[in-house]
Amino acid sequence: MKLLTGVLITVLSGASTGSLAAQPPSPEVCVSVLPDGSSSKAVPSALKWDKQKLELDSPLGQSMVRTSYYFTNTSKNRISLVDLLPSCGCVTTEVAKIDFDPGERGEIKVTLDLAMDDAQGRQERYILVKTSEAPDTPTVLRLVVHVPTPVELSSNSLSWKIGDKPVAKEIMVNAGEGVEKLKLSTAFENNDFSVQIKPEPTGRSYRVSITPASTAGLCYAQVQLTAESASFPRPVDYKINLNVN
Repeated sequence: MKLLTGVLITVLSGASTGSLAAQPPSPEVCVSVLPDGSSSKAVPSALKWDKQKLELDSPLGQSMVRTSYYFTNTSKNRISLVDLLPSCGCVTTEVAKIDFDPGERGEIKVTLDLAMDDAQGRQERYILVKTSEAPDTPTVLRLVVHVPTPVELSSNSLSWKIGDKPVAKEIMVNAGEGVEKLKLSTAFENNDFSVQIKPEPTGRSYRVSITPASTAGLCYAQVQLTAESASFPRPVDYKINLNVN
């Protein structure tokens, strides 16, 4: 798996003697891992953190999660924030200042964009905080967000063996917890497979029936299903892999 150190977006809204360079968010897919050489264990620091790990539940349909990490400078010296490095471009940070006198409180605001990667389920991200006190041993802040799953599929793939009878196979698509009526559609057009979407009477479930035209040789396709509901703000796409092998 490719490791991403992430990038930094920092907004300075208050006067400060220093500065943190701002960079655009990474367009790459997020990863929930720490960069090479970093540890998820707490690193001793003169900044005393209220919490280094925050765990939150995101309401269904929410696209942005915002929270804050608070700290206190417990040393006898002024300490500056040198760099903030999220593990993913979907995480941005904001600070009002970067220099903190002894005994002074500070805050790092964090925003997680769930829509960037259609995040679902348990999402974990990291922010490395480098300070003037110990720039080579950053503090690791952890953010865990539990995102409701709007739609559940019984499987994301179907397969047939070469030479078998080309019979129809089904996948069940069910609305997730808290989701009301569901609309399911597809723009799939392929001569190798036919797709039928059959709604259940409840309006919360669908049977997706897929039939290969032939199983005489190797064949592959991918069906994209689009789910819509008043319970979530925008359509969500799901992919089903089809194989004859």
